Amino acid sequence: MSFLSAYLMEWSLSIDNIFVFILIFGFFKIKETNYARVLLIGILMAIVLRAIFITLGVALIERFHWILYIFGAFLVYTGFKMFVVKEDDEYNPADSPIYKFISKYFRVTHDNPEEKFVVKREGKTYLTNLMLVVMMLAVTDVVFALDSIPAVFAISKEPLVVYTSNIFAVLGLRSLFFYCVARWTNSITCSRVSRSY
Repeated sequence: MSFLSAYLMEWSLSIDNIFVFILIFGFFKIKETNYARVLLIGILMAIVLRAIFITLGVALIERFHWILYIFGAFLVYTGFKMFVVKEDDEYNPADSPIYKFISKYFRVTHDNPEEKFVVKREGKTYLTNLMLVVMMLAVTDVVFALDSIPAVFAISKEPLVVYTSNIFAVLGLRSLFFYCVARWTNSITCSRVSRSY
């Protein structure tokens, strides 16, 4: 019951990741043929980062039990921010600190005819849009997990339950992403067809 509750809550709190993922793919003009491999690597990186984050959380809770109250206060704060957010405030990948950090400290090229993650030009290594998206997916997922993982700790402090519920919920994001993209593509096609008539 603890696992099922943690999984359902983690999965429902991860749904908003899907819309951010779609915006990131659209912003960097990633081709649909690359969606599967980019998303797979991004989610695998997110699982590793979440595992590190959960391990730190378990160690902190075992040593400082009162930290759960800080997690609870953080959840209330994020809930309040979501409640008062303006509809005009849309997520723009170019404005995200992750994108700015990568652009500042790494060589990045937006020209990638070979569709590789890394290319070499004149003896220098450049990250491509595909690698940018992978890194942004992984880090964005962990940023979103800052509110969902503490909520799972409120359900169960058993590390196995926290790990497995998070991993299965994140793995479910991949299929949910393709479902949402398919529905979104079909709705756009239907609206174009209806307008043409």
